[in-house]
Amino acid sequence: MWNYSFVAPNLVALFVFLVYYIVRPRLPLKINALFPKVIALEGLMILIDPLSSSLVENTSEHSLLLQYLLTIVYFLGFILRGATFALFTANMLKMHIKKSFFPLYLIFASLVAGEILCLLNFRWEIFFRLDEDGYHAGKFYNLIYVFSFFYLALSFAMVFMRRKAVESWRFWNTVVFNSILVFGYAVRFLLTNYLILDSFCLLAIIVIYSKLESSALYFDARSGRFNVQALADMLDELSGAVPGLLMGVCLRNYRDMREILGNRQMDVALYDIGHFFFKAFPNLTSFYVGGGMFVLVGKKPQPFENVRSLVSERFSLPWSDGESSSTFLSVGFVRFREGMRIENSEFAVKALTESASQVLSNRDEDVVVTEETINSIVEKIDVKRAVEHAVENESTQLFIQPIMDAKTFKLFGAEALARIFDAEGKIIPPGVFIPIAEKNGRINCLGEQMFDKACAFVKKYGAGEKGLSWLNVNLSPIQFLLPDLNERFKAILERHGLDAGILHLEITEESMIDYALLQSQIQLMTSVGFKFVLDDYGKGYSNVSRLKKCPFINVKLDMEIVWDYFKTNDAIVPMLIRSFKDMGFSVTAEGIETEEMALRMRDLGCDYLQGYYFSKPLPADEFAKKYLL
Repeated sequence: MWNYSFVAPNLVALFVFLVYYIVRPRLPLKINALFPKVIALEGLMILIDPLSSSLVENTSEHSLLLQYLLTIVYFLGFILRGATFALFTANMLKMHIKKSFFPLYLIFASLVAGEILCLLNFRWEIFFRLDEDGYHAGKFYNLIYVFSFFYLALSFAMVFMRRKAVESWRFWNTVVFNSILVFGYAVRFLLTNYLILDSFCLLAIIVIYSKLESSALYFDARSGRFNVQALADMLDELSGAVPGLLMGVCLRNYRDMREILGNRQMDVALYDIGHFFFKAFPNLTSFYVGGGMFVLVGKKPQPFENVRSLVSERFSLPWSDGESSSTFLSVGFVRFREGMRIENSEFAVKALTESASQVLSNRDEDVVVTEETINSIVEKIDVKRAVEHAVENESTQLFIQPIMDAKTFKLFGAEALARIFDAEGKIIPPGVFIPIAEKNGRINCLGEQMFDKACAFVKKYGAGEKGLSWLNVNLSPIQFLLPDLNERFKAILERHGLDAGILHLEITEESMIDYALLQSQIQLMTSVGFKFVLDDYGKGYSNVSRLKKCPFINVKLDMEIVWDYFKTNDAIVPMLIRSFKDMGFSVTAEGIETEEMALRMRDLGCDYLQGYYFSKPLPADEFAKKYLL
């Protein structure tokens, strides 16, 4: 009646998978605890399916009660298997009970209903009946397929719900193994005489296994420990809970030792350190997140001081590669404040990794991650998103601040300034968003868009008219490194039909660190008409003698150095102004906030003045209305 040819190979393959999975190191995640249950349940179904089928094929040779028991167990397992794959789908998609109650409730509620119907088959012939003539399908036999396809439909609904919230590998792995199950159940429904569904379930398990056991997914090869992705997934499961222990162990001299000793010896040391954590702390899960930082996580309480003491004791000894070389490494520690909950895995991982820099500068005390640390990270992430949105939608707004002639206090030039807004419509200070834009690589697009908007402003309102002789545009030091910066800006100018001399480019002293590049870039751009202004002089690597070789047309004194002059009345600012004038530079004083400051800086010889005394930065249209129309 039934074909059993698929049973033996399926069972052997499943047993191999189960054994290999058990002996492999794995994260203490719900999904990893559930996967062996999926394998075990499928193994049980592979055994029960032919056994129960064989009994009902030979009705006269076995008691009716035994046939009933095994057949009902098979139907119980059939529905349970569908629910288990759906529950596994939910876990693969990180749908935990606290965050996704309704889908999980549907899985458990339907499972209870299905199992009750199976048990009621003892009293009423719902799915099947057995008599002396053998096995017969019951009136509601197809309900088992209704339950099965309901679980699959729910699984695909969860995939759709979480398609943007999880990593692409989770999305596609879930889509593939559920598609295999759909095909398997369809074949089982159409070819009832072939016990082939187990083969499709095995294939789905293989697809799942191929990703869960991927060494590139969760393991760091150099240290032999779990990686930062694994850490994020573990902390994600701890979301809303207080971990028993969460601490970082930072190798203070990691980068120096890697340069001195070389990659091979340091990789050996990393592996030995990872092995030490694995052996010394069996109740903790250890991770290597890169840059010389290990992280230890425990779900159950573990005294931080005890772990710290054992780690410090071991690091007082060298790490040997088994030959003649020994590596001495010093460590610092990062810990979460006691009783602090993990509200967001992304923020927790960032808090640990960003605290590593504090460990390097703080040798005496541990770095403690607090709610304030997390809030600061949240703010940075919000700013990063605002920068991404502004660049992608070209929604960065052009603000302009006037630069006044020091003799007449009338408009002479202006500075173009970028402004972006947060989700609530509030301006994010440039000192906050510009470093983030520089770090994530968006500063080049941002700067180019602002140059384009500055050109559009000059084209619309004119220059050299009504007192606006030029418009300064800021260049980030990162942007200044672009080898094709000249070509990019030149193309924008040509598109607007403007002369390069009308737009002065402001660079800071940070751009002067690589002096050879500075000379080359300025020479290239001045050859097509661009003019350069040195911004924020006195804020960084101030060196008057180096300016002699740079073709700047103007030097802007940083507001801090101007304010300090009015506090101390020292001779530094007057001396700088005289020196710049002697070298042929015009001078702009920033941060002018009172009439007294304006008059004094004029008397000292400044050519131009900029600050809130005259005007704060204004939206481009407001600036034009106030000064140019």
